[in-house]
Amino acid sequence: MKVRRASKEFRDCQTMLQVISRQKHEGIPIGFIMDELRTLANLTIIQEDGTPWEGFFCGCEGSVNMVLADAKTLEPVDNSRLALQWYKDTHMTKHEVNAYLS
Repeated sequence: MKVRRASKEFRDCQTMLQVISRQKHEGIPIGFIMDELRTLANLTIIQEDGTPWEGFFCGCEGSVNMVLADAKTLEPVDNSRLALQWYKDTHMTKHEVNAYLS
């Protein structure tokens, strides 16, 4: 499955991720991101074996590229991933999160 990068749904997802990236967060808002991807573009995140993603993030900093799929069929998206980076300085109380669709 291919995502049309010029589609309204894709742009809406990028806009939502830009808003998240401008804010500080108590934790990494992956639940909110997953809900919004499903609402805006019928997308979900899947694991390498094709099952719905389950997990958590830990550490003061990190990055992942997550596989996107159609929320109904779980068919992987060939031309886009969710890129997610986070950072929390020891002096900060909240995480800086950068997220976008690649």
